[in-house]
Amino acid sequence: MEDPPADSDQGPVVQVAEIRWPLTALPLRLLEWKVKPGTLVNVDSVLALCAPISQDKGAETARLPEKKVKADRAGVVKELCCQLGQVIPPG
Repeated sequence: MEDPPADSDQGPVVQVAEIRWPLTALPLRLLEWKVKPGTLVNVDSVLALCAPISQDKGAETARLPEKKVKADRAGVVKELCCQLGQVIPPG
């Protein structure tokens, strides 16, 4: 995401931030993007819906609840770096 442009004579200040999933979390499968490039987001805006992938072999029958990936800062979405269905490892 990029921060919204600041009013200054030197042009906009741009800060790029990647969205990362905690290292202690389960891998996620991307189900749906809720944003697109150019979307202005606020803190806690939902960016994507994902399904956690359990590492337990017996847990295949139990479906884990979907996770909402939310923005931790306000800004503008610059790029979507994952495809639908892609498994996203922690980190």
